[in-house]
Amino acid sequence: GPYYASKIIKYRQRLGGFYAVRQLKELKMNHFNVDSCAGVFTVDPSKIVKYRLDTMSFKAILKHPYLEYEDVQMIYNAKRKYGHLSYAVLEEHKVLAPHKLKKMKPYFQ
Repeated sequence: GPYYASKIIKYRQRLGGFYAVRQLKELKMNHFNVDSCAGVFTVDPSKIVKYRLDTMSFKAILKHPYLEYEDVQMIYNAKRKYGHLSYAVLEEHKVLAPHKLKKMKPYFQ
């Protein structure tokens, strides 16, 4: 219905797009079984918005649903330390835990 559709669209905008249908489970919709409706949904990873960490403000990065305040603090500490910021820098210097890096990889350059 319209309530869940609105919720999905808002989440998609916050993420930058979906790379897998299973991401809908992150919304924790009580009366909607993602697994039973998975065939109804399609995703197009080529439409994901790739954000440039180097040009984003602290507040803008914090809006991404996969990152918490402490994560963004570590990202900004890395920016001060290494002079520039990209996903490759975060990965190379292991700024965040591997599971966080893996989740955010499709969204940041």
